[in-house]
Amino acid sequence: MDKLQHMRVVVAIAETGSLTAAAARLDTSPPTIVRLLAATERRLGVRLFERTTRQVQITEEGSMFVEASRRILGEVAEIEDALLDRRTEPAGLLAITAPVLFGRLHVAPVLNAFLHQYPQVSARLTLLDRVVDLIEEGIDVAVRIGPVTAPDLVVAPVGRVRRCLCAAPALLDRLSPIGDPEARRHAPFIRMQGLMPSPGLSFRDGPFPFLPDTGGRRSRAVAHDPDGVRA
Repeated sequence: MDKLQHMRVVVAIAETGSLTAAAARLDTSPPTIVRLLAATERRLGVRLFERTTRQVQITEEGSMFVEASRRILGEVAEIEDALLDRRTEPAGLLAITAPVLFGRLHVAPVLNAFLHQYPQVSARLTLLDRVVDLIEEGIDVAVRIGPVTAPDLVVAPVGRVRRCLCAAPALLDRLSPIGDPEARRHAPFIRMQGLMPSPGLSFRDGPFPFLPDTGGRRSRAVAHDPDGVRA
């Protein structure tokens, strides 16, 4: 039984003063109005209207029912309008995670512009140099650098990251040209460990793989952020 529809019928009868007019307002037939009104009165055990062949007169119980029905129908309409507004314009909390340096340089500026464009949205940006569990930590959007293997995630590429080889000027003065494969073999590399695997670098004369962290000759030191590398 659609109680909201029964309320609409009773309110329409009270406001129009006629079963026929109520049927026209609700785009239905007079017999349907009569049937729904009778079902409502039978369920409540009271008469809501005194009916004759010429007029419909609301009872005291009917007035009480109409007053409550108007309030309930109004609240339902407000809720529906609010939900429709949320569907047409983004609203709520957006939880985002990204690598620390990338998040500072690229995600935070874009996020500020996004929040300005959508004032009903609030955001929580978590910058971590580790892969987080999106469900367990309540994350909506994760910016990842490197391959994403989880089959249950929706993935969209947003850019490319290029690695580069850097060195302090004093170190370059002491070494042979870094383009020399033999010089690279003995150079004291510091590798930055982040959210993506670091298999190595590619040079024109071939790939230069990193050895494992434990016992590797080419990357005796591993840092977790650019500040650690520069230090």
